[in-house]
Amino acid sequence: GGQGTVHLAEYQGEAVCLKKMSQLGMSAADRQRMFSQFSRELAIMVRLRSPRIVLVLGVVTTDPSYLGLVLEYLPGGSLRDALDAEGAVDAERQRVWSADVARGMAYLYKSRIEHRDLKSLNCLLTHDGRGKVCDFGLSKCDDLAATRATAGLCGTPAFMAPEYLDGAMFHQKCDVYSYAMVLYEIWTRGFPWEGLSPPQIIAKVVVQRLRPEVPPSIPRDMRARMTACWAHDASVRPSFKDIVTSL
Repeated sequence: GGQGTVHLAEYQGEAVCLKKMSQLGMSAADRQRMFSQFSRELAIMVRLRSPRIVLVLGVVTTDPSYLGLVLEYLPGGSLRDALDAEGAVDAERQRVWSADVARGMAYLYKSRIEHRDLKSLNCLLTHDGRGKVCDFGLSKCDDLAATRATAGLCGTPAFMAPEYLDGAMFHQKCDVYSYAMVLYEIWTRGFPWEGLSPPQIIAKVVVQRLRPEVPPSIPRDMRARMTACWAHDASVRPSFKDIVTSL
């Protein structure tokens, strides 16, 4: 997920994931700037320890063609894979995933780390199906990959808060809005604003203040949490600490 390619590798005799962020075509000065930009945050990330986030084990800086992140290997695939799989997903499992993602995010904010691209594709599952948040803190803007409508923004338009789409600075409540969209994914197994282009999403979310339609079959408390977390007014959205307290 996110920028870069992911490879299975071995580190100190253990299976790990190596995430390579390409530096090809970058000048030496740009490479240095990219590394400096991440080095302070990486120093924090390698110390993070929570059962609800993917562990960052180290950094690879020896190859000038890429900046590498060594991450713990999780055999369960992504939460999105599990939602796309055939077969029923019971409500108890959906509740576990909803709580796991909230707890991972609360831990990140306790450590003062923003995610900036929270979605089910960036949540991985353990061998026993528990969720862990990954790809946090490293969402750099890739203007080459961004469409003109969202140029300069980090993240995935369907999951972006209205104020961020409208040009405001990123803040915790933007990640809370994205969490509401992850809840939508978990409980509908669908994808928010599927088939719409970034400009169409902006028109719906920012201008018309619309949100995806929530089926009445979803439990009332989960519908209420979604509604609170994707409120148009960021100040009334709960914090991740509030969300975890209410679980």
